Amino acid sequence: MKKITFLMVALVTLFTACRKTDFDETVRGEGLNAFQLLTITNGAHIILNSATPTNTIKFTWNASAPGLHTKPTYKWVAALKTGDIKAPLLEVASDNSGATNALTLTQKQLDDLLSAKGIAAGFTSELIWSVKASNGSTDLLSRDVYNISITRFNDGATPFLLLNPLSGETAVTIDPGSASQSVLFNWTKSEPTKTATGVKYKVLFAARNFDSEGVQIMPDFTMPLFTIASNNSGNDNQLNFSHKALADSLNKYGYSDASATANLYWTVVATSGAYAQIATYHNILAVNRMKSYTYPQALNVPGGHQGWSVGNAPQLVAMSPVGGPYSYYQGFLYFPDASTEFKFVKGNDWGAGDYGMAGPGQLSNGGNNIKVDGSGVYLMHANTADLTWGYTKINSWGLIGSATPDGWNSDQNMTFDAANKTYEITLNLTAGEIKFRANDDWGINLGDDGNNGSVELNGANIAVAAAGNYTIKLSLFIGGNWSYSIKKN
Repeated sequence: MKKITFLMVALVTLFTACRKTDFDETVRGEGLNAFQLLTITNGAHIILNSATPTNTIKFTWNASAPGLHTKPTYKWVAALKTGDIKAPLLEVASDNSGATNALTLTQKQLDDLLSAKGIAAGFTSELIWSVKASNGSTDLLSRDVYNISITRFNDGATPFLLLNPLSGETAVTIDPGSASQSVLFNWTKSEPTKTATGVKYKVLFAARNFDSEGVQIMPDFTMPLFTIASNNSGNDNQLNFSHKALADSLNKYGYSDASATANLYWTVVATSGAYAQIATYHNILAVNRMKSYTYPQALNVPGGHQGWSVGNAPQLVAMSPVGGPYSYYQGFLYFPDASTEFKFVKGNDWGAGDYGMAGPGQLSNGGNNIKVDGSGVYLMHANTADLTWGYTKINSWGLIGSATPDGWNSDQNMTFDAANKTYEITLNLTAGEIKFRANDDWGINLGDDGNNGSVELNGANIAVAAAGNYTIKLSLFIGGNWSYSIKKN
């Protein structure tokens, strides 16, 4: 996760140049050398958060060197923007009883200073500020005078952290047509200063871009790509973003190429009354959209494993070159019952025609129902050109590679979740590489050629950047959309 830096809660540039004021620099007594302001940035807007009264604000400046021997003491001074810095509204000795060239104030201390001058709660004061150095015989103001606006305590909300999806994971894979499946975004709660006001949340999304040298450009969440209210009309600290709604938003806001990974940042803003608190961090989100296939790009496989519903059947997807001619199809199928029978159908309707068994390993148009050797997972293929079919039974999937505890020597067995049709393992990995391997053998192995969260037979090794405890999932039962995820715990 990348840290979002704020002066307090929000820091925006209101002015681009500091205001210059002429002062009397005639040296008297020991004298002092001129000095400059450093922070807070000219034009800063500080919104005091009543939910974090002990958080601090720090003003700094260069030290003023004495002409002879006596070191100066300092006072931070501020006046109304319409006023005169030589007749300040506020004067505060710097840290260490004025000896340090910095002033650290809690939000409450600054709020109390403004309150004592009759400034109302929630009111924004437009000020100028500078620093006065004194050594007993000479008083010298900094040559700089900075603009600053400060909003007094009113509504407030505590800082909070994003939870999931975390940065550094592989891409989230979504089904663009599914309104029932969702991606869960969640975060810790932000607490309001005023209980009656409560907190509302919005999830903000921004484009993830890079400059000409490949350096990541930080997002500007003041102008997000799109925003979504959290669950329960913005009241909950989570969002179930349906696959369809997320895909529709991507299409609408510039990610119309469904074959490309959509790279985004996301964060959350919590609002309590007039106060807005953005999450301490933002996260990276990469989204892959599942591809849909129709005949002749795919064969549907209805059967007893899913109620013979051809329109909702799993698919074998063509491995032939893009554009066809399509004839060789492949995919993973799960049969929970040893007596399951099935057929290969040309599309989503029985009327389009189907292939059945003509003999061992042979197909014919409209042939008999097909069976395999018992329940379990199979990598199946069908060839509609030479009318053949076949399969390999998958007894296990394992993780292997230099990042695993036993390196490239043996597999770390994954557990099959029959309900969700995924393989899963949690284990400690080192920096290195991994692959997925079936049946403890290299005959069927999966890697990631595009480094995009999808896997291919005999694909490239998958890099693990850093050591840690990881949960790895492998999903193989949506034809043409084999995917995996690696999440650091």
